[in-house]
Amino acid sequence: MLALAEATADPRLDGAWVASVDPAPGGRLLVSVVLPRGSGAVALEQAFAALAEMKPWLRSEIARAICRKRVPDLAFRVVVEEEVERG
Repeated sequence: MLALAEATADPRLDGAWVASVDPAPGGRLLVSVVLPRGSGAVALEQAFAALAEMKPWLRSEIARAICRKRVPDLAFRVVVEEEVERG
């Protein structure tokens, strides 16, 4: 579990954490991000916006950590903690 708050000072991601990173079609990685319990629709939209802005930086971090010719593109799935507990 990676807490995004440790990687960024963006308040739109306060309390958010990465639940999983899974392969997705087209050579992409699906990054599932969980927001704290009680986050509403506005918080979800703001989190998507923050992740979209961070995407180039995240891809550069991945590029430094892996040995592949191409760095995978990232797709984000953002859910609220209650949804994760229910499955």
